[in-house]
Amino acid sequence: MVSNLDNTVSRTSEKAAAITACQPWLTGLMAAVVAGLMSTIALPANAALSQKTLLQKETFEFSLQARNKTAVEIGEDVIAGSSEPIDFGTPLNTNHAGLTELTEPDGTVVILPPGYDASLSYPALVLMPYTDRTALHMFNWGIYDAYHRNGGNSPETAFVIIMPPGQGSSANWSGYGWESFVNEYETYVQQDLDPIAAKYNVDPNQMVIGGFSLGGDLSWTLSLRNPGLFAGAIVMGSMSTYRDAQSASLLANSSFRYFMVMGGYDGNRGAMYNALDTLDEHNIDYHYEEVATAGHGDLPEQMPSNLFLSAMDYVLSEPVAGLSATR
Repeated sequence: MVSNLDNTVSRTSEKAAAITACQPWLTGLMAAVVAGLMSTIALPANAALSQKTLLQKETFEFSLQARNKTAVEIGEDVIAGSSEPIDFGTPLNTNHAGLTELTEPDGTVVILPPGYDASLSYPALVLMPYTDRTALHMFNWGIYDAYHRNGGNSPETAFVIIMPPGQGSSANWSGYGWESFVNEYETYVQQDLDPIAAKYNVDPNQMVIGGFSLGGDLSWTLSLRNPGLFAGAIVMGSMSTYRDAQSASLLANSSFRYFMVMGGYDGNRGAMYNALDTLDEHNIDYHYEEVATAGHGDLPEQMPSNLFLSAMDYVLSEPVAGLSATR
């Protein structure tokens, strides 16, 4: 369980918040969280609240065993984006003890959880590469520890991780370089992903795409360009500028969910806020976490260690049937 999200502030779509509120087992927990967090979380004196930040905010405490969520409305600390140099970090772990790591002929790396059983069907995280780093680097840096401890220790929380080959570069940030990068990985998710997922008995209805920075941009863009391919997307440290109204409408009519994360000092934060407005406009479920102590390059280090697992819990949790919510 994520025991401390004190360095994060949050926002959730009204539809998703209403779904959460309808869960009967949340009633007691909601009261406890409201009483506890509202007495301990305060905005710094220099916080400037705009009308936008007075929208509903929530902090989430996730149970990795039962996909439980609790929520409370809080304000958001608005800090001007910093211009610190980007440091994409060093992998914390390269020895995947207890896990099965396999490399496919095309270079795809597959991580199987402890106790993987080929007779069972599993969800999967399709983890995207980012600037000058592979997806495996991101796994080592920001996911492995929590995944090894909690993410694969029971059938209820276990999932497979699929990491496409390659990495991005600054040449892929815009223009033709970005277009070619998107086309390369769109070909992968449309043509190469299915046989790998089938090989490891991944449930095609429970595949999630995710990534950080340039990998977050890919996850946002490919999820919108390919509605129906993924159950949700985890988008971290991304400007999320791609728009497709028709695809967004298709996502809104499904159970698709976004889990969005940004550092409080990230200069790209305004662009992600615009993306959240787009999700609100199209009535797409999402949850947003802002890690107040993080910039851009240090987001995976500053975020709560179990945040990626919590994101998987959120995007794969089932909405309440028949619920009608407005924004």
